[in-house]
Amino acid sequence: MVAEIAATGTVIRGMTASASLYYNDKGVKKIIKESNDTKVYGYGTLAVLSGKEIPAVLVEQCFVNHAADIDLLGDEDGCERAAIAYYRAICAYFGTEPIL
Repeated sequence: MVAEIAATGTVIRGMTASASLYYNDKGVKKIIKESNDTKVYGYGTLAVLSGKEIPAVLVEQCFVNHAADIDLLGDEDGCERAAIAYYRAICAYFGTEPIL
C-alpha cells in the first residue's frame, strides 16, 4: 500500500508509513508500532479492524494539516488517484493483475 500511495507523489512519513495501533489493557494509552516491529503485544486494536473474517486495513489518505498532501490529493482528481492506488494495492495483496 505504501508504495502505491508514494507513487501519487504524497509525502511518506515514518519508516514505512504503516504502523499498528494498540491500546493498553485499560483501553487508554495508545501504542503505535512501526510495521517492522513483529513482536506480539496482545493489546486490543481499533474495533473496526478486530475480529473480522476478512483482511482489513484502515488507511489515512492524507493529513489535513499538511498543505502539500491536500494540494495533491484533496480534490476530485486526487481522490481518484488515491482510489487507484488503493485498488492496485488490493490487487497486489491478492496477487491479481490490475486493469487500471
